[in-house]
Order: sequence, then C-alpha cells, then structure tokens
Amino acid sequence: MYYATLNQKQGELRALKKLLEFGTDVKNFIPIMIVNDYTQEVLDVIRKSYTNYMLLDVRNLNSEDIETLEDLLEQPNNLNFDILYPIEYLLENPSQDHKNHIRISKSDVNPFFCQWIKKNINSIPNTVILDFEFIDSSEDLLISKLLPIIELLNGRNIVVMSGAVPQSLPVSADEDYELNRFERKLFDKVKNISPTDSKLFFGDYSSVSPILATGGMAIVQIKYTLEEKYWFVRNGQRRGNYDFVKVCQQIANLDSFDEDYCWGDKYIKSVVEENTNKGNPSVWTSIGVNRHIAFCLNEC
Repeated sequence: MYYATLNQKQGELRALKKLLEFGTDVKNFIPIMIVNDYTQEVLDVIRKSYTNYMLLDVRNLNSEDIETLEDLLEQPNNLNFDILYPIEYLLENPSQDHKNHIRISKSDVNPFFCQWIKKNINSIPNTVILDFEFIDSSEDLLISKLLPIIELLNGRNIVVMSGAVPQSLPVSADEDYELNRFERKLFDKVKNISPTDSKLFFGDYSSVSPILATGGMAIVQIKYTLEEKYWFVRNGQRRGNYDFVKVCQQIANLDSFDEDYCWGDKYIKSVVEENTNKGNPSVWTSIGVNRHIAFCLNEC
C-alpha cells in the first residue's frame, strides 16, 4: 500500500483525476488530502477529481471544525472519505469515540508523549501515520528518536511518511537539478531496524514539498521521479519566450521513457510531438505528481 499526502490544490487534484481517467491501477493507493475548510462544497470539489477512498488530513482545522466535518461524513454521499486526526485531537478529546487513523508528527514526540502512548495504547487507532515531515537526508538521528514509538505501536499499521522535495532549489531557474529520493531511503532504514513483525507502509508528499511555498516566480519545469532520484528539468522563469518543449524533449529522450506508463508521460510525449508549449505551472505540477504516484504504485 502507498500513501501520498497532497494539498487541496488544482495541480494535485488534477493529478488524481488523471490517474483514474488514464486507468492507472490504484487498488494499493490511499491519498491523504490536507484540507483547509470543512464544507460540503469542498468535499464535492475533491470528489470530482477522485471518487475512490481517501483520507482527509485535518491538521489545519480546530476541534469545532473537525466536529462539523465529522457530521458531514455521516452523509451517504461522503462515505468515500475518512478523517486522519492529529494526535493532539486525541490528547484533547480522550472521551471521543474510537478513530480509525491518526497522524503523529516528529514534533509531537518527546519523553512525555512516549509515556502517554504506553498508558493509552488501547486508544490508538489501528492505522498511524508517522510523519517525519521535511527531510534532507535519511535522518539517522530522527529515526532513533521515533523508533521507540514504532516499537510501542507494533501490531498496528504504521505509515512512514516524509517529504524530501525542498521549497526552493540551490541553483538558478534555468539549471537542472537532481535530488536523492530520501523518503524511500528513510523508509528502508526504518524497516531494517524495526521489529520483524511490524506492519510498515511507505508514504510521501509526492513530488511536492511539504513546506508550502508563499508566492515567487513560476518556473518552467517538471519534477520527474526516477528510481533513485528526482530529476528537476528546468528552463527558467515563465515569462517571454519560455521553452517548455525543451523540458519535455529532455525527459522523452530517456531510455526508460514510456508514454504509456502514465498520464504525465503521455502529456510529455504530446508536447514533443506537437512541438508547442502547453499547460501552465499547475498542469506541470500535475504531470510530476501523476508520474510520481504511478511510479510509487509500481514499487508496491
């Protein structure tokens, strides 16, 4: 099973929609959508893009908002959604009914928290998202900090979540860049040192940074996922006579490139064949996210 944490943005929603339209096998996929609102309209917008089962990450909502969302999810038309609760909600509302999924972030973990887990282990849901959040290496020290939690949660489904894509790159906008897929390396390390009967699943923030960007000039680029790395293929800022065709040509020239692999690759091939700039930064994000999800599903 593969879990991807996504933002409620057009680019990521489109990437999900194209998974289904293209016919990608998603039986081993559970998307986690970070929601910033709790209305039926928001749920309807999400459902237009993805009709399969999905978790709603409510880290940005307060307790009253979450209760409103819980009521909405009781409606028959919302049964494909479930809530991913932050562990803080469980701490603040110990009398609440049993939940199915919780998220524990690296900032939650301290000696007091470990003691609380020991005393309240029966209140912990069967599925726990252990979120390392942004990482810039395979994080040995962080693993050692969180390993006691994994040992305490043994027997439950544990999703090892992390994101290695930075908010910005240390190169100019027209320079390509390669970045190790530290998320996969971290998962492998955690798996190797965890109890042998641990139920561990891989999760990441797709090809989008866990650190939300706040403005900035759009870059002509595709974040393209390969087995060991992310390949940022770039062609400067999106202004004037920018060249998105060149970006797509570089990717299509890969020996492993296959236009039938996913919608993202098919779109790249269409740009090359038509020899014309297509899309916008939101669409280009969709290409990368769609490719990434398809690639991770193929690794399952």
